[in-house]
Amino acid sequence: MLHGDGVDTTSHIGNLSTAADLAAASINSLVSAVVGAGDVRAQGELIADAESAWTHAVVADDAAAFFDDCFVHEVSFTFQNDDWYDVLFESHSNDVDDPCFAADVTIDGITMQNVGVRLKGNSSFTGTGIKKSLKTATP
Repeated sequence: MLHGDGVDTTSHIGNLSTAADLAAASINSLVSAVVGAGDVRAQGELIADAESAWTHAVVADDAAAFFDDCFVHEVSFTFQNDDWYDVLFESHSNDVDDPCFAADVTIDGITMQNVGVRLKGNSSFTGTGIKKSLKTATP
């Protein structure tokens, strides 16, 4: 059990992939990393590389392309530890100076390695529900 919230961590081996978990994840800090990967050009040119769903998008603002509500992005988090939630919980509890835990984040086929992930705030940390908001930071 995850600290009394009714979720079995062993069923989430390696990936944070359910729709509810993805909706809970904060990806705002990843915008610059995603639009900065591959063959990305700004100001009305192609966004991202040939593998991205943005290949033919022409926009004046990279962030606008990422947050375009006409497209649903695929986001997944991959943690090295199978007990990733317990590690995040312990890190938040015991290491207030650096509560982040490393993960790989893939957005629309673009993978960023060694992204810092932590619980978003105290309500995420102390809440009893299954929704645990995450915050990310790129190196």
